[in-house]
Amino acid sequence: MPKIVHKLRQWDFIAAQRVDFFVANSKNTQRRIKKYYGRESEVIYPGLDIENFPFYEEKKDYYFYVARCIPYKKLDLIVEVFNKNKKKLIIATNTDNKLYRKLKKKSLLNITWVFAPTRDEIKKLYAEARAFLFPPEEDFWLVPIEAMATGTPIIAYKKWGSLESVVECLTGIFFENQTITSINKAIEDFEEMHFNHQKIREHAKNFDKKIFQEKFLSFIKEKVKN
Repeated sequence: MPKIVHKLRQWDFIAAQRVDFFVANSKNTQRRIKKYYGRESEVIYPGLDIENFPFYEEKKDYYFYVARCIPYKKLDLIVEVFNKNKKKLIIATNTDNKLYRKLKKKSLLNITWVFAPTRDEIKKLYAEARAFLFPPEEDFWLVPIEAMATGTPIIAYKKWGSLESVVECLTGIFFENQTITSINKAIEDFEEMHFNHQKIREHAKNFDKKIFQEKFLSFIKEKVKN
């Protein structure tokens, strides 16, 4: 395998040199393109139709997380956190696998699992949540922006993509480590804070699909002109 992987890396690097222009979905991805391909790139964040997300000023007393039930999404960690703090949590997923069944069985009564929700159901869960949890490492993920589009603040792992979408103390707060202690400390701090839900939604509009379309078309026109 090492020999095969080495050859694949060589092929990948050579192929990358034939690309005319790179567009990255985040600054973190941009750094990877520079590191592995030695190429410059333009950052253009992906966009959402923000107006398609409901805005609720009044929030309910539960925390929310939606993700595929796979290891790096850290659903196991979130279950451990809320098994300990006993606060209300709703987890939504469409992944029916061994890990899902194990975590569901392990969850205490304060944790509710919603399996295979519709998009409208997810939007409502975002909108009514006290906060949205963002525990994984991601280059960039639109899910926290979906939550912010409904005016819901974020409690996020302070690394990579979250640093480009979440504004500390304005649209959410960060936790330093992927541990039960660190996340519970962040939740305790969060519950002592006040967030302006309208300002959270206004921040999400920076990632509206119209902005994405305008920037992408402008990028193409500029490169074609040159």
